[in-house]
Order: sequence, then structure tokens, then C-alpha cells
Amino acid sequence: MPVRVVETSAAPSQAPGANVGHASPQACALLGVGQAFSGTQNVSSPQKDEAWRVNVRIQGFDLDHGYLCGTMEALNVPMADTPVVTFWEGEIVDTKNHTFFTNKWKATSEVDIEHWTKFPSFAPLLSQVKVDGGKSLDLSSYHYIFMRWKEQYFVNVGTDCGLTIAGFYYVCFSCSDGSINGFYYDPNSRIHGTSMLFIVEISKLTKMNYGNWSIQMKILVGSQELWKIVEDGYTEPANVIAKAALSNAQKTTLKISRKKDKKALFLIFQRVDKSTFEKISDG
Repeated sequence: MPVRVVETSAAPSQAPGANVGHASPQACALLGVGQAFSGTQNVSSPQKDEAWRVNVRIQGFDLDHGYLCGTMEALNVPMADTPVVTFWEGEIVDTKNHTFFTNKWKATSEVDIEHWTKFPSFAPLLSQVKVDGGKSLDLSSYHYIFMRWKEQYFVNVGTDCGLTIAGFYYVCFSCSDGSINGFYYDPNSRIHGTSMLFIVEISKLTKMNYGNWSIQMKILVGSQELWKIVEDGYTEPANVIAKAALSNAQKTTLKISRKKDKKALFLIFQRVDKSTFEKISDG
């Protein structure tokens, strides 16, 4: 896939609305070249509502210049015999290269505000964005990255496939759990309610990828408030008598700890191969 090559230069401490000049969003281990996401794109039209299964892969990423690109594959488009793949380019809202105001693609500032406010995480930024498009915001410690994705062309089908890529997506990425939410805008389209939700895909653990895998897993497990149970574990009562001696509060804590432990193990087991799974299980 085409990737633009650009020369690159070598817990929030304050409110994201503070006027401290340009500061790009934080780098995130779950958003980078090669990272894959899978999810659903919900399409509403006057005729009917549809849900398309969609895979996204990041092909290029340049945080310094507020740029990324990738492919989007829709798997069950009713009017297509095969999955439909498009190549898209994106702008990262960093208040330096790009603000929250689009200033193109027939999107006015009013349209921008209307779509950004669909993301709950945008609420703390709204007042300042209304003033200057967010130019004075410091997003360096904000746990969300806002973007615009614009599909450029169809990869495997012709322009006569019955689909349009004239619009673009307002996108919000969560650095905490790797989820992507988006809303489509095209003033000329009959499709009036398109949204998408993607979840990060973490590759299974191998002998070669432990470093990256462990970072991604720590973020994923932490987003579910399970990291403490992974790191510290919990203590089971030594026997039936010890269990019976627990207070009601201690029994409740034990029940919660057991549930969290099983949930954390489930997340980990999904992302290891069979041999590693057996070793963890035996341990």
C-alpha cells in the first residue's frame, strides 16, 4: 500500500484546556504502523440500517507532522461480491499541524462542532475549540487522540461499485484501551447516520514480539482496571475454616478479586499460543 514518507525530527498534570502553546498528543503504543483494528461500521439510510464488519490497518504514522494513513476493509457490503478495500489518509489534531476546524471538504466550523461533540471525551475541550479551533490547547497528556480520516481511493474495486468515498470521518482514539470511534460526514450523501467502533487487535505472544506485546497487554489489562490483580495477585483462604472466618467485607473483596483474576486470565489467554497457554494453565 502507498505510504507517504516524511523526514521526522528527532496521568494528566493539568487540564487539557490550559493555554500553554502547541503540544502534540502523546505517543501511544496501541497506535502505530502495522497496528490492526477490527469492528463494525453502522450505516443508516432512508431504506434500511446496515452493520458492516470492518478491518483497519495503520500503514503510515508520523506524529510530528500530524499524519497517518492506512487501509479499511469492509467485509459484508451488501452490494459487493468481495470485501471492499479503500486507502485513506488522516490528519491528527495536534493544534500545530491541524486544529479541530477542518476548513475543507465542505465542513464548516458548525459542522465540526456538531460532530466532535458526539464524542464524550471532547466535552472538556469544547469551550476553547469554539474560541480558536483548539490552537491554544495542550493535548500532550490527554488520553484521547482526535483525527480526521479521508478515504482516497478504492484498492480492489472500481468507482462504479455503488459506494462513495466523498466524505470523511471524525475519529476519536482512546489511548487507554485502543478503541476507535468515528462518525462519517458527507453533505451530498443519502447516508445520514454512519458511525464506527473498532477495537485494537493484539497479536499473539511469540518469541520475537514480547516487548511490544507486553506494552500493549499492560495497556489493555489496565484499561479494564485489572493491572493490580495481575501485578500483585490475591490471597486465597488456606482452608475451609479460614474461609468461614472471613468477615462479610472480606468475603466480598475475595469474590471481586477472583472475578478480576479470571477476567485478566481470559484476556491473556486470548493472546498467547497453545503451548504458552498450557504453561500458564499448569502454573
